[in-house]
Amino acid sequence: MNRPDAWLACTLAGLRAVEDARIDEAASFWRDSCAFADNLPDEDPRRAAALSNLGLGELVASRRTQAIAALSAARTQWRNVEAWIQRVDIPSTASSSMFHFLLAANHPDVLTGLRRKKYLTLCAGAAALTESIYDQVCADSAEPDHALLRAQAIQAAFGEDATGTRVLVDLTGASPARRVRIVKSTEAQWRSVAKNTVVEMRPLIDAAYLTVGLKPDSGDGARPHRD
Repeated sequence: MNRPDAWLACTLAGLRAVEDARIDEAASFWRDSCAFADNLPDEDPRRAAALSNLGLGELVASRRTQAIAALSAARTQWRNVEAWIQRVDIPSTASSSMFHFLLAANHPDVLTGLRRKKYLTLCAGAAALTESIYDQVCADSAEPDHALLRAQAIQAAFGEDATGTRVLVDLTGASPARRVRIVKSTEAQWRSVAKNTVVEMRPLIDAAYLTVGLKPDSGDGARPHRD
């Protein structure tokens, strides 16, 4: 198994562990995922997702110092991803409509700009998931309007009902039926988008849709700190 495949396998295994409320096991999978991601190119979006999920895993394990370190690295990595999107050559998709092909022929800069904006919005939404966790870990440094800005970025990236279709770990315990529904919805949304995405941008799609969030105010449900 190559490193990207191993990253994906561990990330999905962590997601399915969340579905079964095996949060400690999910954290272990995310540590393995991060280890594989360390061998990917510096600008690869999967590095950001792995670090973010690792930070959440460390928070679940009540290792606040390690959580802050991983989340801080993830925040930096998402900024690197944003810079990568700004300069990467984004090819057209195989499913592009005739309108898009004509637009590309007559106004290539316009179409490229639209595609780039879409991916930048997705990156911002995934980064907001990371920032939301970081804000909860460092509650004393969070500003009042940050939560609203994070929510807006997540909704712009993943849809108005993002909180119902994204994996948001609830450390105080969510109902099994809701947890299963959210995990399955997240995975279905990822697969649907991924199959219509050009190979060059698949790492971003995988990273963004498989970055796990934390339900607001559930950080208090973590076990006592063991730093």
